[in-house]
Amino acid sequence: MGNKYPLVTVIIATYNSPITLQCAIQSVLNQDFKDFEVLVIGDCCPADYGNVVNNFNDDRLHWFNLPQNVGSQYGPNNEGIKRSRGKYIAYLGHDDLWFSNHLSSLVGYLEETDSDLVHCLSTLISPIGAYKVIGPPANGRNYSNCHVPPSSWLYKKSLTDECGLWHKQELLSVGADQDYLNRIALLGKKIKFYNNLMVLKFVSGDWGLYSKKNNFPQLYYLEKLEKDPKKLIEETLFELATRFSMTYAERKPILVSLRSLLGNTLFYLFKFSTRNKWPLNKIRIYFYQRVRRKNRKFRGLED
Repeated sequence: MGNKYPLVTVIIATYNSPITLQCAIQSVLNQDFKDFEVLVIGDCCPADYGNVVNNFNDDRLHWFNLPQNVGSQYGPNNEGIKRSRGKYIAYLGHDDLWFSNHLSSLVGYLEETDSDLVHCLSTLISPIGAYKVIGPPANGRNYSNCHVPPSSWLYKKSLTDECGLWHKQELLSVGADQDYLNRIALLGKKIKFYNNLMVLKFVSGDWGLYSKKNNFPQLYYLEKLEKDPKKLIEETLFELATRFSMTYAERKPILVSLRSLLGNTLFYLFKFSTRNKWPLNKIRIYFYQRVRRKNRKFRGLED
């Protein structure tokens, strides 16, 4: 590309999962939009881990390895932001996959709407298939207090001038990704939802992605993405609709009402005080970090 800066910088944070990383990178290279660079940032991975990136032999791919393990995506993502040259930034989890129209659709939509950040639909894939879809905030809520997977984002790099870098996970009572999106929203930035399914997200806790016994579902889904993406979308939406109807039928109306009432009460309580002013914030951080340590142990990661 010479001295020409790419329009989009794709940041992939990774830690000791070479097969899923290979699939994630391939889904980026399969994009119908080509004006990008990919920064793969290792969280202090083994010395030969970079071969996964180098074996693609593509000048748009760049490998960097942190000298010390951070244990969260905030470290690699911040390094990626510092090294990025693109006008826009996108993230892809090393165990997630993009549909081939992901970047072209989001770049076009961001520029068409003059937004600061745009995102698309993501579906969570578990061993039983697609079981959840994540899109815009529910009615009555907003982006200042919700979670949207970073693999579905595209935003202007200039946002970092005001928002700064990702905060350290160990200081937060929510995920570092949710905290970053919430801060962008609280700055009053324009966030828009692009209504199209373009991200397959594999929750590592469901699959044991760091376990030697894992069968790496990304290989199967990547093949389906490359062969017939429209059919994959149809199958995914059918699975989601079927699972939703079964779940809804099993719920008792009174329990659904009580759960909704409790959820809305807690939401407006937090909204009234805001997360940073919440008087029990230290307790919330303690319990969140406790759950996080338990999940990391379950996934086979060092604490």
